[in-house]
Amino acid sequence: MPKAKLSDEEKQAQFDTWKEGAEWLAIAKFMGAREKIKPLEMGSTDISDNYQPYLDALFEMVQDLKVPGRKAKTYE
Repeated sequence: MPKAKLSDEEKQAQFDTWKEGAEWLAIAKFMGAREKIKPLEMGSTDISDNYQPYLDALFEMVQDLKVPGRKAKTYE
């Protein structure tokens, strides 16, 4: 049987519940790390800046979200 469509209130309640979970925390942590770096530009400063904290935060977010198909290994 097809599932009944959710009302707007039920969708909002599910979204609020999701925002309290670990997935939203991982995304929020990545967004915070993303704001700390300078925006990319078409010049030589991009290759001399330190983007490792951004890349580490991106890797942690992918691990926390359990993205299927990732083949990355940690080198520490």
